[in-house]
Amino acid sequence: MNKISVVVPCFNEEEVLSMFYKKTSEVLNEIDGITYELLFVDDGSKDHTKDILRALSLKDDRCEFVSFSRNFGKEAAMFAGLKKSSGDYVVIMDADLQHPPVLLKEMYKAVSEEGYDCCAGKRVDRTGEGKIRNFLSHTFYKVSVVSNDVAGGRSTITKKVPVSSLGTNPVGVFCIRNTRTIMLAMTVINVVTL
Repeated sequence: MNKISVVVPCFNEEEVLSMFYKKTSEVLNEIDGITYELLFVDDGSKDHTKDILRALSLKDDRCEFVSFSRNFGKEAAMFAGLKKSSGDYVVIMDADLQHPPVLLKEMYKAVSEEGYDCCAGKRVDRTGEGKIRNFLSHTFYKVSVVSNDVAGGRSTITKKVPVSSLGTNPVGVFCIRNTRTIMLAMTVINVVTL
């Protein structure tokens, strides 16, 4: 049975953690033949993120968390989560649901059955973003696909690789070199906390 590790960097995420846990767990529970772990990394949050993560870890033994003493940045949180992960497959997701959990099933199928090394979500709807940000985002996707590098700044699932084999691109985001990658269309939803 394959195991999926979901690495979730967190910084002041108290308003969305419960919803993230609920939505992501529902999707993972629907994938046949897997087990999973949710690895939350609290990057020095000043709100109640750590308390919520502690409660989740007590409620569900598939949830674990690491807590930094201060804010070290998203890349450090991702790296800590990757080091702690024990799955055959690893996905990095944002807690604010900007990376839709509903794609996990299709992403897992791409890497476990269809011969891809990596599957990433690509935003197709950039409504509300400025022209410069839109241009930079499109350029980033083109460069990462042409160079066969997949950056960890978006929802990406990959076969587990040793942390020592990860490279960094010029902006410091971890990337996996020379991968056979498929991109799935991803629409970001605005999450409203009820």
